[in-house]
Amino acid sequence: MAKNYYEEILEEIEELISEAKFDEALDLLNVELKMPYIPKDIEVKMMKLFKEVAILKQEKISQELKSNWSLEKVNKIINDQKKVDLHVIAFSKLRDFNAKKILDSLITYLKNYNNPDEAKTFLFLVLAEQELDHVFEFKKANTTFKLNPKNIDINKYNEKNKIVKKLIEEALQHKEPVLASLSLQLFNQFTFCLFPEEIDEADASNIAFKVIKECAKMMNIDLLTYNMNIKVNEDKQRYFDKLFEEMGITN
Repeated sequence: MAKNYYEEILEEIEELISEAKFDEALDLLNVELKMPYIPKDIEVKMMKLFKEVAILKQEKISQELKSNWSLEKVNKIINDQKKVDLHVIAFSKLRDFNAKKILDSLITYLKNYNNPDEAKTFLFLVLAEQELDHVFEFKKANTTFKLNPKNIDINKYNEKNKIVKKLIEEALQHKEPVLASLSLQLFNQFTFCLFPEEIDEADASNIAFKVIKECAKMMNIDLLTYNMNIKVNEDKQRYFDKLFEEMGITN
C-alpha cells in the first residue's frame, strides 16, 4: 500500500533525527506545522516530535560544549559546509584560543554568503570579546558591512540582551521549560539577524513577548493560560510582527 504524504514526511523527519540532523528536522516540522490544515492526529505527533527534537538539540549542544576542542578542530569545522550546524559551537570554543592564529579562515568565513548570518554574527561577537583589531568585510543577507570587532562595546551589548533573556526566563522557566528554551533560541536568532544594530532597552518587554508568542504558536500553547506579567504595547507588537516577518524568523 502506497504511503500518504504525512507518512512520508514523518519518515523523513525520523530519518533526520536518527542522523542527528536536528536543525533540519526542526525546519521541516516548522514548515509543516505552519500549514493551514493538518490532520489532528498528525499535528499531535509533530508537536511531540518538535519538543523531543528541541531537547535533543540542546543535549547535543551541551555535549559538544563539554568536549575538548583544539584550534585545529575549530578551523576544520568552520571550513566544512556539511558541519554548518556546529559552526556556532566551534566559535564558542574559539573563545579558548587566540583567534588571530586563524585570521585568514575568519576573513574568508565572514565574506562567504553561504555561511549562516547567525553564525557570522556570533563569530563577530567572540572576536569583540577578544578585542581583535581588524576591519572585516562582513557579508550578511544582501548587504556588506566593514566592521572592526574592537569598536564594539561587548559588555553593553550583552547587558541589553540579558534584560530580554531575564524577562523570558522569569515568565516561563518554571512553567514551560521547553518553551523557555525555544524562546531564548529565537531571541538569539533575532539579535543575530538585527546585528550590527542593537536592541533598544525600551523595547525589551515587547521583544520578550513577541519571541514567546512566536514559539508558543509553534508549540500550540495558549498564552492566555499564563500570567507572564510582561507589559506590551499593541503598536510595538505590530512593528515587531512586521520586523520578524521581514527577517524570515516568524514561525
